[in-house]
Formats: sequence, C-alpha cells, structure tokens
Amino acid sequence: MKRDGISVGERAASAEAAGVRTLRDKAVQLLNGANSQTVVSSEFAAWRAQVSHFFDEHSQLAMGYREQIESISFATEYCGTEDVMPPHATEDFCRGISTAIACLDAMMDDCNAKLCWPEAVAGSGFDVVGDSGRIFIVHGHDDAARLEVKMLLEKQGIEPVVLFEQANGGMTIIEKLEAHSDVRAAILLMTADDEGRLCGGELHHRARQNVVFEAGMFIGRLGRDRVILLVDEDAELPSDIVGIGFISHKNGWQLSLLKELKSMGFDVDANRLIG
Repeated sequence: MKRDGISVGERAASAEAAGVRTLRDKAVQLLNGANSQTVVSSEFAAWRAQVSHFFDEHSQLAMGYREQIESISFATEYCGTEDVMPPHATEDFCRGISTAIACLDAMMDDCNAKLCWPEAVAGSGFDVVGDSGRIFIVHGHDDAARLEVKMLLEKQGIEPVVLFEQANGGMTIIEKLEAHSDVRAAILLMTADDEGRLCGGELHHRARQNVVFEAGMFIGRLGRDRVILLVDEDAELPSDIVGIGFISHKNGWQLSLLKELKSMGFDVDANRLIG
C-alpha cells in the first residue's frame, strides 16, 4: 500500500535508516570526544541506552548486530563512576566505539538496500531465492567440523547441501555454486585452515580463500540475516564482515546454531541433538 507514492515498507525503512544514522552520529561524537578526553560517562551511558531501545523497537533489523555491539569491550573503569574518561582507558574505549560504528555502518547498508529495492527485500526472507528448506554448508579442510554440522542439520530434518557431494555435470565450480545456491540459508565454517599476514606482519590463522569468497557470494544472494558464520576461536575474520554476528566454534556451539536457525523460521528442537 502506498501513500504519496511511498509504500509502508519504504516509510519503515526510512525511519530505521534515520534511527541508525542518529546512533552512528552520536558514536562518532563519542569517538572524537574520547580522543580529546572530553567525553563524560553519562553521555556514553545515554548512548548505550538509546542503542538498546532502538534494537528493542527494530528487532529484525538488529538481528546479528545486537549481540555483537552489546558484547564490545569498552573500558570498564570508564563505564563506572568516573565523570571523565581517564587517559589510560582511551585506547580500549576508542577501539570499542570504532567497532560499534562499523556495525552501524553495516546496518545502514541494510536500510539502504530496503530503500533501493523495497519489492525484493519485502520477500527476501524466503521468496527471492526460493523456500527450499535446504541449507548450504561452506567448508574448508576441517572434515570433522563439516560432518558435525551436516549431522546436526539432518537430525533437525533439514537438508544440507555440500558442494563436493553434488554431481559435476560438466560444470565449473562457480557454475555448481550457482546451480545449488537456491537455498534458504548458508552456514560458513570459518575454520583455521590457512595462515596469512600483512607484509612484514605476524602470521594469523584464517579460513580458506574459497570460504571467504563464498561468504561474500551468499551474503549478497541471501542477505546477511540468512548467513551464519561458525568461527574457530583463533581464526581471523575478514574486516569487511565485521557486522555479521558469528558463533564461536567451541563447546555449546550447537545450541547457538539452533537458536539462529529458529530465528530464521526453521523447525528445530534441541532434544533432537540427543538422538
């Protein structure tokens, strides 16, 4: 339904964009103030309260971002009773605020997508790419992790799609990806299979390059809210996907994964993990 040539969805997306922009602008002010040591704790507390309220009001947009922003490590001594941030807390605080700004930038991208392609986004939950009920598993060289996730999905009655298990049919790898990407969601196993570094820097564990590439592909095809990252604790994440909520591949990851799947509308039950 449209009024004055603007649909209800576009009005909602415009309001969301304005809200995110306000939060981001205030975060930038806090960052600038921290650098000059003029930020007071009450201003920071007010901003965090605004963030929490916005996320309560726009829970769907906040999916994948709320947990990440609320888990950011700020200077704990600053968040207490100090009126002015002490100099020794500046670095920790600025790092946290910068991460929050990156998350808010990613949320702005989501809002802009709704404004640019409202018809597509309105049905992007399942309809744009098909409501197959299948989930694509992107993996590297950790066969154990791949099998664990595959078995978990099968116990939930969800069909897992693993690329190398599909017939080649004379197709290239990219053609196979396109042919089998008509899925409801994707799980990316960011296991620490590779090592990489900046020139002259220290080596860091990273996911395989194919996993990073396919992460971008599925984020673009399905949307960020349909992509789940399962990340080894010592694996470095690409900086461009900082806004994606991820699950740490450690004890208890199965329940966290089921929670994400449930939020996407899958019929899951933790009791099936036992069977």
